[in-house]
Amino acid sequence: MESIEVIVLLYNGKKHIPEIEKEFHNQKTDLKKSLHYIVTATGDGTEEELTKLKANFSVVKKEDFSHSLTREKAILESKADAVVLLTQDCRLVCDDALDKLARCLNEDVKYAYLRQVNSNKTLERYSRMINYPKTSLIKDQTMIPTLGLNTFFASDACAIVDRAYFQKVNGFDHLDLPTNEDMYYARKVILAGKKVEYCADTYVDHTHKFTLKQTKQRYYLFGQFFGLCPEFNQYHATDSGLKLAFRILGLILKEFNIKALFMFIPNMLARFFGKRKGQKSVCSSKK
Repeated sequence: MESIEVIVLLYNGKKHIPEIEKEFHNQKTDLKKSLHYIVTATGDGTEEELTKLKANFSVVKKEDFSHSLTREKAILESKADAVVLLTQDCRLVCDDALDKLARCLNEDVKYAYLRQVNSNKTLERYSRMINYPKTSLIKDQTMIPTLGLNTFFASDACAIVDRAYFQKVNGFDHLDLPTNEDMYYARKVILAGKKVEYCADTYVDHTHKFTLKQTKQRYYLFGQFFGLCPEFNQYHATDSGLKLAFRILGLILKEFNIKALFMFIPNMLARFFGKRKGQKSVCSSKK
C-alpha cells in the first residue's frame, strides 16, 4: 500500500473544518495521504470555507444524500489504495490514527475500524466503553457461533477500506441503507472468507452529543436497517437489550455521573421505542 485518502462527511460542519485540517496534517505516516470532503449542501458556509482553503471537496444535495450510496460513490471514485471514512465529529486526537488503521490491512484483513471514546460524559461515553474495549480483535467466520451478531459490528465513523477489494465485491451492493452500512459491509467481508479488524492500539474521540429526539431518530434508523436486512436476524445477540442497559448503568454509577444517571431511563426508552418504530415502519411498507 502506498496511498490513503481520508473522506470526511460534512453536514453543517463548517465549525469542524479547522480541527479536521489540523488533525489531518498532524498525522504521522509514510503513506501518501490526501483529504476529500463530501459536503451536504445546507447553505451554512461550508463550501465557501473549503473554497477559501483550496480544499478538495464535492457537494451532494440534501435530498440526494445516502449513508451508503454517498460513501460508496466516494470510495469507488477514489484513486488511493485505501480509503479512510471519517465523520465530522470524530477527532483524530492521536497522531498515529491513520497509520495504525492502514497497518491493519493485508491479504486477509480487508476492513478495519478504530477504537472510539467519548469525553463528553453523556450516555454515549458508556456505550462506547462497552462497544470499543481496549483490546484489539480480528474477526472472521469462526467467531460467529460465539460472538453472534457482534461478529459484524463495525463503525465507519472512523474506518479503513481496501478500495480494490471494495470494488471487487460490489461495495454496499448499491443499496440505499438508512444506517449501519458499516455492519452490512463487515458481514460481506467476513462471509466471503476475509477478516475485519477492530484496532484498539489508538483511538478517536467521537464527540457528538445526542438529544433525546436525536437518540430516538438514530434508533429508528437502526430499526429500519434491521427491517430492511432480515438476514441479520439469524444471529444471536451476545447481550440482551436489558443486560446492556444494566452494564451501562453500572458504568454510570461507577463514575458517579449524576447528569448521565438522570438521563438514563429517558435515553433507554428513546432507544427502545425508536428502534421498535423503525422496524414497524418497514413492516408496514411491505404490506
